[in-house]
Formats: sequence, structure tokens, C-alpha cells
Amino acid sequence: MIRILLAAFALALLPSPTAAAPLAGVNLSGCEFKGVLNGALCPTPDDVRFSIGQGFRLIRLPFKSAQLDDAKAWAKIRAVVAAANAAGVPVILDRHEFRWPPVEEQVAFWKRVLAALPAGADVKLDLMNEPKGFAEPRAPYAQWARDTKAIVAGIRAFAPRTEILVEWPNYSATFRFHDPRVAAIEADPRRTCPTAGCALDRVGGFGPNVALSGHRYFDTGTAGIKAECTSKTPNPATSIASFAEGARKRGMKAYVTEVAWGSWRGVPASCAGRGAAFLADVTANPDAIAGFTVWGGGRAWPERYIFRVDTPKAERAAAPVSTYVAAIVR
Repeated sequence: MIRILLAAFALALLPSPTAAAPLAGVNLSGCEFKGVLNGALCPTPDDVRFSIGQGFRLIRLPFKSAQLDDAKAWAKIRAVVAAANAAGVPVILDRHEFRWPPVEEQVAFWKRVLAALPAGADVKLDLMNEPKGFAEPRAPYAQWARDTKAIVAGIRAFAPRTEILVEWPNYSATFRFHDPRVAAIEADPRRTCPTAGCALDRVGGFGPNVALSGHRYFDTGTAGIKAECTSKTPNPATSIASFAEGARKRGMKAYVTEVAWGSWRGVPASCAGRGAAFLADVTANPDAIAGFTVWGGGRAWPERYIFRVDTPKAERAAAPVSTYVAAIVR
């Protein structure tokens, strides 16, 4: 008994394991652009290597389902995955379509995707970007939760260990997953869930190795269409720390797969504090926030685009890391 107590005491003195620092990553756009044939604007292995050279350690690749049937486009997607994985960087495959197909179609789609990639590819499946078009418009979270549980179960039949990322109605806003201000409504089973987290709870969760994929922009309306950030005082309930708490409460990991507050030119004065607060919240919650991918990466964006991450094409080979990117990957 004494030996057991001494062993327990010794274990108690050991430092608790610390969570790995969240991965700082980037969206590499181009494949998801409308009217693009043969993957003409898809990122290339050189784009991947450039991003990794800038310090990014996670790649999110938005693409369209039609590219599975486009041999040239799919070859480029495979090449992006291979280039990232060769550097030890995982790739989030993002079905960037803003809709909600039937459960069976979504399961079949991801089965085709994985079958078209090399065995053992280090990828994560982001089921659907900012899903909408639910058959139950007055209770979209409820349908989303039921369907997602079934989709995850279907994918697990052929991909038992692949990490699955889930987004939710209302633009996958981080504050639409967890909002402490509506806790009383969520606790009443007679009332419609006002958040995605509430609906997830009511279906009993999605199982292991399923992570949240939330979006957060800081302009008025949080739409990500303006370079300037809102002047309103931030509400703690809408912070990334609050999102992390929502994930932690459910024993889940979370990614912020779209976020932006600047570009290669710099950061607007109105956004400096918002960006710093975001990074501070991410850093302070490594047990819940596994990583984030800033929006606006990839050479396909016009140089005037408000969230363009990459330096101008003519300067790319020699340009130093921008102050915006340096703050992100620090």
C-alpha cells in the first residue's frame, strides 16, 4: 500500500502533458473559382512550397466536386496534397459549394475522393463549406446535426481514422456554434436550438476524430467583404476563446478555417487589435483550437484583393515575409 501511495504521489508531481501549439495555415484558392476548366487556376506544388517556406504548417484546399471528373484538375489537387505531405504538412480538403446534398450523396462523394488519392495521404475532410439549402429552414441546425451524424457514420465505414471537419448553417460562424448568451434556450428541449452546438448535443455528438470548422471575419456583418474591421466593441461571447470553450465542453477539437484581418500590404488600423486578439485567443487555447487557416492565399487572387496573402507575382521570389504573415506564423 505504501508503495502504491508513493507511486501515486510521484505521478502527481509530474507535469501534465501540454497540448501542441495550434497549426497556423493558409487557404490556397483557385480550384474553387467559377468557370475554371482543367484546374487552370488551381494552386501548384510551387505554391505549396512557397506557403510552407513562409511558415505555414497547414493547407486548406477549397475545390468543387465536379473536379473529381476533370482529370487535369484532379491531377493538380493530387499534386498539392503530395507536395504538402512531402513537407510533413496536412491538407484540409474543403468541398467549397455552399449547399447541402442528401446524406447518401455526401458519403459517396468522400468515398470517391479518398479512393482517388494515394493510400495514406495526410488529409482532413471538410464536409461542406458554409452549408445552406436545408429542407427544414426553420430548424436548420436540427437537420444539420442529424444528417451530419449519419454522414460521419457512413464515412467511418471506409475511413475509420480520417479526421472529419464539420461546418454548420449560418455561414459556419464560430459564434453560431457556441453562444453562452442563449444557454437558457438551449437547456429547454421544447425550444428550437439557436446554435449548432445545441443541435449537436441533442443528437449525442458525432463520435471521435470529428472536429469543428468555424469561420470568423471582423468587418460589419462578419461577412468578410470589407478590409476595415467594425468599430463596435467586441463581445466576449463572440470571441475565439468562447468558440474554444464550446469545443472543449463537447470534448472536441476546433479549427478556424477562414479568418482574415489584413493582406500582404499590411493590416488596417481598425483591424490590428482584432487580429492580435484572435491570435492571443488561439495561443491561449491549444487544447481546443487545433489550428487555423487564413483566407486569401494563392496566386489566383488579384493583387488588389483585400485579403490577398501572397506578395505580388513579380516580387514573390525575392520579397521578404510580409508583416501580416510574420504575425500569423510567429
